Formats: sequence, structure tokens, C-alpha cells
Amino acid sequence: MEKLIQDVRFATRILLKRPGFSSIIIVTLALGIGANTAIFSVTDKLLIRSLAVKEPNKLVLINTVCVSPHFVGNLFSYPNFKDYKQQNEVLSGLLAFTRTNLDLNRNDQVERVQAEYVSSNYFDMLGVKPARGQLFSETQEEAAGSQPVAVVSDGFWRKRFGGEPNLIGQTITLNGFPLTVIGITPAEFNGFLLEQPTEVWVPASMNPQLSQSNVLENRKTQWLQMMGRIRDGVSQKQAEESFDILAQQIRDANTPPGVVTKGLPFSEWHMQFEPGGQGLSILRKRFSVSLQLLTGVVGLVLLIACTNVAGLLLARGVLRRKELAIRTALGAGAFRLGRQLFTESLLLAVVGGSAGLLLAPWLVSLLVKTQSRLTIGQNLFGDGLDKRVLLFATLTTLLAGLLFGVVPALQGAKADLLPALKDDAANRPDHRFNIRSLLVVTQLALAVIVLIGAGLCIKSLRNLLAIDPGYSTENVLIVPIELDEKKYGAVRGRALQEQLMERFLATPGIESVSTATVIPLSGGRYVSTIFVEGRQPLPDEQMAFDRNDVGLDYYETMGIRILKGRSFTEDDRASGSAIIINEALAQRLFPNEEAIGKRLKQQTKGPTFEIVGISANIKHHDLTESPVPHFDILSRRTDYNPYANIVVRTKGNAAASIAAIRDEIRAIDSSLQVTEIESMSEQIGTALAAMSLASTLVGIFGLVALLLAALGLYGVMAYTVAQRTREIGVRMALGAQVRDVISLVVRQGLRLIVAGVVLGLAASYALTRLVQSFLYGVSPTDPAVFVIIALVLGGVALLACFVPARRATKVDPLIALRCE
Repeated sequence: MEKLIQDVRFATRILLKRPGFSSIIIVTLALGIGANTAIFSVTDKLLIRSLAVKEPNKLVLINTVCVSPHFVGNLFSYPNFKDYKQQNEVLSGLLAFTRTNLDLNRNDQVERVQAEYVSSNYFDMLGVKPARGQLFSETQEEAAGSQPVAVVSDGFWRKRFGGEPNLIGQTITLNGFPLTVIGITPAEFNGFLLEQPTEVWVPASMNPQLSQSNVLENRKTQWLQMMGRIRDGVSQKQAEESFDILAQQIRDANTPPGVVTKGLPFSEWHMQFEPGGQGLSILRKRFSVSLQLLTGVVGLVLLIACTNVAGLLLARGVLRRKELAIRTALGAGAFRLGRQLFTESLLLAVVGGSAGLLLAPWLVSLLVKTQSRLTIGQNLFGDGLDKRVLLFATLTTLLAGLLFGVVPALQGAKADLLPALKDDAANRPDHRFNIRSLLVVTQLALAVIVLIGAGLCIKSLRNLLAIDPGYSTENVLIVPIELDEKKYGAVRGRALQEQLMERFLATPGIESVSTATVIPLSGGRYVSTIFVEGRQPLPDEQMAFDRNDVGLDYYETMGIRILKGRSFTEDDRASGSAIIINEALAQRLFPNEEAIGKRLKQQTKGPTFEIVGISANIKHHDLTESPVPHFDILSRRTDYNPYANIVVRTKGNAAASIAAIRDEIRAIDSSLQVTEIESMSEQIGTALAAMSLASTLVGIFGLVALLLAALGLYGVMAYTVAQRTREIGVRMALGAQVRDVISLVVRQGLRLIVAGVVLGLAASYALTRLVQSFLYGVSPTDPAVFVIIALVLGGVALLACFVPARRATKVDPLIALRCE
């Protein structure tokens, strides 16, 4: 231990003696380790970490999947949940939950809280124990209204009640209804949705009291998600097949004879279980590929940084040969010298890693703030770096220290005693392809890989931005209105929505107003069957298509073109018999016929709709999708949805009208909650967030890799010039011209450049295929990107060679020859 302390003290003195050299290494490592720690922090919470529950790896989320068109549903009715829970034989436990927003009435103020309606076995099945009080228990009765109780999160307790110790047993008022707080959950458990931690849990049986809706006995109202645990010895496929059979039995048992069911044919739906141990995440599916790509890129950047540092330490080791030779002459063995040099490397790694650890939270915060939809992750990423991230940073620091410290330590321990003591080793030119050259080639090759990845991402993003979605993006606003069913009711809620639209339309700067159930690129989807009147569908013909219920002037407001026929009119609203289909659906249903005037039905027996218009195909779910068959039905005056999307078209800049719209909402009802008002251009930005994130960060890391590689090459060439000072002096004394000296140095650097670029291009050719699914409109081996990156890197590298070469021409032959 005493020798270790002695080595650390000596290493500290050595590093402080050369602050410039040490600072360059520390900054280089801080960037590499900080970037890796930041990306790991985000990746860990979004892609790796499991829920803080019992055996999270055994949890499955239960979905229903439609075969064609491909559509995933995840909502079930309360009666169906109870039947699945009681009758299934393949799950050891089944719980139900759903997310909602509730109004907390406290101190004469109304605050919106994130809540979950849950089944009474929710906490028992998850194995969550209370931090204080008690949680819901399966032994409690689930009859409606029998449990006016609530469980709150640790964060809710501390944030809204200041950690008041006597909260258990007190009453809180949610949506105007009093509930008794019976327990507080552990700090590490915040529900299933990662980005929006749950603050309050209430029994599902309390839904009628809190929302005045009759959902407990209604099998048609799908509002609950289900999660369960597959029994030991049962495969996932067996469990899914068993649930398919059970679902058919439940449906048959609750469908009266002769009744035609609405919606998709049940035979087209199948149960699908997906892993649920990581919880639910809006961001995971959107950013998983880009985060995996970034993880690989920052790993390469750290590797470049380590090779750069190793090259610097090797160069410094040459300058310290005399010192090491003297220590050898005084009795120090090779192991002792190597240990001392390795201690210096580890000390640099620790200081660089500590600086990177300080940099990482800032990088995470910057990443979150610069991504439109990552802002909802402030709750997820706002708690700083936890133990897992600190452990990752520590291991990364130690690994970096090993990577760049071992080779210099081994080289320094093999000091050639006599030449070093005569000061001859530093002046002896070495034309061989040595370790420093290998490190430079490695840096250049890795930089090529990172830069080509950045080039492909940027070109792909440019292609995506050039896509025409089929509607306006700059001057269209989406105003989501969520009305409390208990507070407003259907009649008052419908009147309020109409009043809001009238006031919006009367606001200066607003051109038109409409509504839509589903907004393009919002992530929502509504699928419904449609049949051609008088035409019997084939046995295997799929007649389910995307649907939207829209208001008057929807096409004019959104800027969607009507190719044939007309848009909806007030007469259509009164009759409720008009339908508009898009071009893709027209080709699907009437490939060689005129579609205008044809009649469609949503059921084989039911009201008919006349096709009055054919709209252009638009991008509904993804900017890269093929045309999706779609139809729109006009919302009638009697229709009501408490979750409405009001579409507003402005005459000028859309963002400039947001304040006026909020003023109108407050003027009608100051308590009305409006979460986000976004323009369609922001919806496009959300759809492109993953590619934008990857392109921006990979581009930045590519520039860092280019800079590090150029610095590494510059360092080696500068050292080579210093090592060959005598040789250059002799050549110039014998008549060598400036261009000859420059050519001599540049040729040596050019060999390294060509080797690094060729190796990097070959590696990129193999590796970029791994991200082919992430790219749009660009080949993973795009020749233009490969050629441009090779030329750019080659040009920068040549410049890095030219500076030392130019300096070599300034050598005075007399001074150079006097070195002997």
C-alpha cells in the first residue's frame, strides 16, 4: 500500500509538471467517458432497466392483434377482465390498469395529477410492498363504490404534501370526490409508464364516482390494459392460443343470438403477449434503434480517444527514455517501471473519468431539452446519475485506463539502457510501421466508420424532410381538449366544444376550424370495417380499414386535396350519410370503376353511406409508409367525444396564435386543462425525432472523431519530424529543396492515411448494413457518402501532415548538424 501511495504521488508530480499535456488527455477522456455515460444513462432507463417489482422478467402485457390490416389493440372492458382473471388457466396472476388524469382539489386550487385506475390485486401481483400504510389487497371487495380509498406515490407525498408524516388516513379530493389515503408506495416504484410517473392509484371500482361513467358492467367500453404472469411450464405460444380460445368463449357467451357484432371480424383478432417487465414507454419504440446506434458510436469515439491518448503517452515515453534508463541503472526493474507508468495512466483515466462524470448530467439535460418529445422525459432523467450509471462510469474509466495505459507501460519498461543514457535513442530515426503508426491507422479507420454513419443519417434525414405528407404543416395548429366527464357531461361538453370552435374562428389571424378524432402522425389509430353495398366480401377478404371522424371544413383546414367529388357540407352533417375515401381505398374497392356515388356500409346489415369525395393519400402513421386505405365520416351534431382534437388553420405564423387560443379557452372556462397546443410541423418533428437525434449526435461525434484522428496524426508526424531533425538537416545541407522535404514528410503520413481510410471503408461496408432499417432513401453502402467521407478525412489528415512538414523546412542545417 505504501508503494502504491508513493507511485500515485510521483505520478501526480509528473502530470502537474506538464499541465498542458495532462489537460489535453483529461479533456479528451472527459469527452469520451462523459458521452458514453450520458448515452448509457438514457439507454439504461429506456431500454434496459426493469420495473421495481417482483420477478419483472415474467410479466407480460396482453394485446389483441389484427392480422390485416396490422393493428395492435391493448384495451379490454372491466367485465371481460374479470372473466379472463377467473377463467384463464395459463396465467398465475392477472391485473388490470389504465392511465388517467384527475383533478386534485386542494387549498382552493385545482392541480392535474397523473393517476391509474387499478384492479384490487394490482400491488399484490406485482409484489410491491408499502413504504407507509397499506396498499390495495385482493381480499378487499371490488364492488362499485366500496373502496373510497387511494394510494399515493412517494414523489406525490413529498412534492405536494411536503412529506407530511400524518398523510395516512387523511382525505384527498379527486375530481370533487373524497378518498382516504391508505398507503404510500416505495420511491422506486412509479407505475408502468416510465416518462410520466403515476402519482395516485385508485381502485377501478371507483371509476363511476370519479368520472360518472358506467364502465363496470359495460362490455363494449374498452378502457383497461391487462398484465399477467405466465405459469411455470407454459410457453408463451401455448398461453396465447389458450387466450384466443377463452376470448372466443367469452364473446360467444355474451353475444345474444342473431345479433350482428360491430367492428372487425373476431376471427381476425389474436392474443399477443409481449414482455412487460420494463413497463410501458412512449419513447422506447421511437428511440430504441437510434439509442443503440448512438451507443455504438460513442463507444467508437471513446476507443478513438483511448488510441489518441495511448499515442500521446508513447510519444512522451520516448522523451522520458533517459529518465527511465537512469532509474533502471539505479536498480529499478522492468515491472517497477511498468507499474509506475501504468499508475500515471490510471491517474489520468480517473481524473478524466471524474470530469466526464461531471459532464454527463449536462449532456443528458441537453439531449432531453433539444428533443421535442423527450421533454416528457424530464421526470425520467431529472434525478441525476444513479448507482447503475456511476458503476458504468467507473468501469468505463478503468477500461479506458487499461486500453491506453498498458502499451505505453510495456514500452517504457523496456528502456534500452546505453543508447538512452547517451541521449541517442530520441534522435535515432525509426522508419518502421511501429505501434504509434498502428494507433494512428486505427484512429483514422474508426473515424471513417463514425463519419460514414453520420453521413448516412444526415442524408436519410434530408430525404425524410423532403417527403410531402399530403397536408399543411406550417400554419395548422392542433388543440387537444380533454373534458372531465363528471364535471361537464355529454350535453354541456358538446356545447362547450362548439363554443370553443366559434370563438377560435372569430379570433383574428385564424382562417378556419374543424375537428378530428385522430390526428395524422399522432400515434393514434381507429380501425373499422366497411363493405360495398350489394357486394358480398370473399371468405378471406379483409374489409377493415383506417377510419377518422372529422368535422366540417376538415380538408380545407388541414390542406388535404380532394381529387374527385367534394368535401363534406352542412347537409351531410344533418343526414349522416356521406363518406369520403382516399385514393388508396378507392383503388382497393373500385379498381376499374368510378367510386363517386357508390354506397358503403359499416356492417353487412346497417345504414349506408354515399361516397361524395375521394381525397389524396396522406401520411397517417409514418412518413415512410406506403399509401394506407382510409375513409372519413362526418361527425354529427349529436356525436360527442370528451377527448376532442380541434384543428385550427391560421393565416400567418401558427405559433403566434397559440396565446390568443389559450386566452379564449380561459375566457370560457378557466379550469379547463389544455396540455399541449402543437403545430403540424411539430408533429412532423416528433415523427422525425429519432432520426433527428441520431443525425445530430452522430454528426457531432463524427466531428469529434475527425478532430481526434487529425490530432493523433499530427502528433505522430510532429514527433517524426523532431526525431528526424538531423536527417532533414543533412538533406538540406546537401541541397534538398523545400518541396523535397515536404514531400518526404507527407509521403510518410500519406501511407498512414491510405491505410486508415481503406481499413475504415472496408469496416464501414460491413457495419453500416446493421442500420439499414433505420435509413430512408439511402443505401447503407451509398457510394457518394463513402467517397465524400474518404475525401474529407483524407484532406483533413493531409493538412495535419502538412503542418509538421512545413515546420521541417524551417530546420537550420547548422543547428541540426550540431545536435551530434
